[in-house]
Amino acid sequence: MTFSDKLTIFGIVFGLIMTVSPYLFGIKGKRRKNIRRKSELLRMRNWNNLGDLTYEHPYPAIEINVESSDHNGVIQGTITNCECESDSTYDFLFEGKLNHKGVAYINIQIQIGHRRVNVGKAKIVYRESDNTLDYYYISGHKDNPSISWEVALPRFNTFGLIGC
Repeated sequence: MTFSDKLTIFGIVFGLIMTVSPYLFGIKGKRRKNIRRKSELLRMRNWNNLGDLTYEHPYPAIEINVESSDHNGVIQGTITNCECESDSTYDFLFEGKLNHKGVAYINIQIQIGHRRVNVGKAKIVYRESDNTLDYYYISGHKDNPSISWEVALPRFNTFGLIGC
């Protein structure tokens, strides 16, 4: 193989890399921008369906408050289950990662002393078309099944949470 053959192969490979890389970086930049915008829309709002009378059979009452988010899509906040059978409501902490489509898989936790203990998993979906949030319960935590039943973990799906 001569020097000119090596130079031609190197030129073709380099040309392909230079052609494809701006396209890939453009897609990543667009996704990063969507994550940043959606995390800002979710943050510092109280998402709930309390007092919503638009449905014949109202969904279970829940409040989700996204307290902090960063530019990488990591969100943290609290969930209040207003459907528990006791007089007191339970506040849960959550943290998860938001993707560019507005979907976040979250770990639901409770505070015991200075530790956070995982008690469940859920998914929240931000629908930009009507500016609402949906909550989908996935499962209790595999290591702490008894705690998740004791603390009235919100084990239901609810849709159309409005941000106040």
